[in-house]
Amino acid sequence: MQVNETKEDWHVRWMSATAAVDAISTLPLGPTQRAGWLSAWARSFAPQTGVSVAVIAMEGAVRGALALTPRQGPGGVRLLASTTNGHARYAVLFLPEGTADVLRKALTQRPGWDALRLEGLNQRDADALTTAFARAGHRVETERRFHSLLRRSGPDAPPLPAPSSKTRRRRDRQERAFAETGRLEWVDATGPDSVSALDAFIAGEAQSWKAATGEPLNASPEIAGFYRTLAQGSDPTLRVTLLKRDGTVVAGLICVEANGERVALKTFYDMDLKRHSPGMMVLRRAAQQVDNAPDFSRLDLFSDWSQYDGLANDQRALCDLTIWNSTPRATLLRLARIGLRRLRGS
Repeated sequence: MQVNETKEDWHVRWMSATAAVDAISTLPLGPTQRAGWLSAWARSFAPQTGVSVAVIAMEGAVRGALALTPRQGPGGVRLLASTTNGHARYAVLFLPEGTADVLRKALTQRPGWDALRLEGLNQRDADALTTAFARAGHRVETERRFHSLLRRSGPDAPPLPAPSSKTRRRRDRQERAFAETGRLEWVDATGPDSVSALDAFIAGEAQSWKAATGEPLNASPEIAGFYRTLAQGSDPTLRVTLLKRDGTVVAGLICVEANGERVALKTFYDMDLKRHSPGMMVLRRAAQQVDNAPDFSRLDLFSDWSQYDGLANDQRALCDLTIWNSTPRATLLRLARIGLRRLRGS
């Protein structure tokens, strides 16, 4: 374990994802940033390169963390990247107030990288890191700004958008007509039951539109293994919701939950039943469950699709950053990247 002293009271320890499990389990991280999530991600998506965690501590107490994995970028750029991909939208980062420069110093002392690629940062953390690195002479590029739709519940939550009477009538007609096509049954599985429910989700998804135009969970052993590892763990809790018609799975939703928050990760539905909107039915069910559960205060729809606007009353502002090292090699690569972009644009 490497220790980088950065201030009198603060220090950063570099740890492997496995070694950092106990340390980051004490942090108030979201469901897709928890220790169990990070361990499953590292095992499935970075078995060769590994994941390193910068653990920010003060007086022996863990206060923050950033998880990174090495990647090869275009043009030979050596990246230290957040543990994000099509299944992980947010960087595993908890940055205590006033520690951005502490983290910057620890990162610049770490050899072997040309640029940091940090995806899915909340705006506060992105602003703090941008300021800390820019003041020290690093080039910081905002690659993308986006948002995730949220549904908050509780007395302080913003009001939900009220559907028009026409929308309500159409929805009621859809659900009544759907109920007349066969026997409908709901399955909500967590804990040990989620393992078999996940298998049913994967089998149903493989027969849906996602098999042809999306990325189903059985697209690779790594993806399927990631979700199976989550199903066998408890931090976060994996929840699988299935909608069956006459015993056949026709729609499904996979969520993870922790700390009063549920995140809707993956959904599918049978395209032959599209007119009945079974995909929206499973999402509305998840929203209603969060609304009615005193232990939950938020459903993260994990998307900015306009189709979900009617389920949301808030949003999370996010952005992706590229932060360049100040070494001669990194500077040369950055300038080459700029030249290539200009050449392509001419």
